Amino acid sequence: MTDAAEQITSEANSEQSTTTTETPVEQPAAVGEPVKTAPVPESGSFLDSLPEHYRQEPSLQKYKKQEDFLDGYLALERYKGNSISIPKEDATPEQRQEYLEKLKNHAPELIVKPGEENKDEFWSMMGTPENPDGYTLPEEMGDAMDGFKDIAHAAHLTNDQYNTVMKAVYETETQRAQEYQAQQKEAADALLNEWGAAYQDRYNQAYAAARAVGMDHEQFSQGVASPDTIRAYHKIYEMIGKEGKDLGLKEVISDRKTPDEINKRIGEIMDEMKGMHSSDPRYKPLLDEKRKLYQMKPENQGPVQPQYVDSASG
Repeated sequence: MTDAAEQITSEANSEQSTTTTETPVEQPAAVGEPVKTAPVPESGSFLDSLPEHYRQEPSLQKYKKQEDFLDGYLALERYKGNSISIPKEDATPEQRQEYLEKLKNHAPELIVKPGEENKDEFWSMMGTPENPDGYTLPEEMGDAMDGFKDIAHAAHLTNDQYNTVMKAVYETETQRAQEYQAQQKEAADALLNEWGAAYQDRYNQAYAAARAVGMDHEQFSQGVASPDTIRAYHKIYEMIGKEGKDLGLKEVISDRKTPDEINKRIGEIMDEMKGMHSSDPRYKPLLDEKRKLYQMKPENQGPVQPQYVDSASG
């Protein structure tokens, strides 16, 4: 055998003696036997043991070990067990109600939009009392706001909302009343200063006119007639009195005068007494009248305190 033939024979024998190790094909496990997982290459990740199309799946990239993948899968199964499926558009009312019941069981704080059949339950859950008597207010507010209870209940207010609204109304009305009283006092003081000692007489005259006309006389009897009302009815009294009508006053009106009337009469007396001798028979009566008028002036009488009495009743 030549050298060339020996070389070819030697290479052929060498190829026959060299064998390739193949990975045995894994057979499906029999029923009841544990499933054998593919071995993970020691130098790679869990993904390296998967077919190519799985290895490219973005959602699997976070798993580096087989245990991580199994933990994630089991967590997903547990989540699915606690999940609630949203009903489809063609779901029956019973299916939708079942869905709502599951929602309320898992999240009791959720509030379901009320319908006609459960609106009372809804408002009760929100805090609306069962009836208007369920509303309460602080004692200092008294019973003044009780008339609003029916309105509050019709509006489905809670007791806290009712208290908030009523407190605002109460404070506003109280402030208005105080402002009105202050205005009335200011006007009354001005009328007192204007009429002075004649205030009570003129008040009674105004009251008599109100009784004659048949209007507003309750304000006089209760002592709450406003200064403008008193002034207006006194003018009516003067108009009726000039016509000679009897207004039924029980007491005789005195000769008390207003400050302006006093000053006017004093001026008339002083003009009349000019050049008059003390021996004149008119002198002493005029002097006495002037002294009496000076005593009637407000600065000599002190503040006038009106007395609201039913002096005009017959």
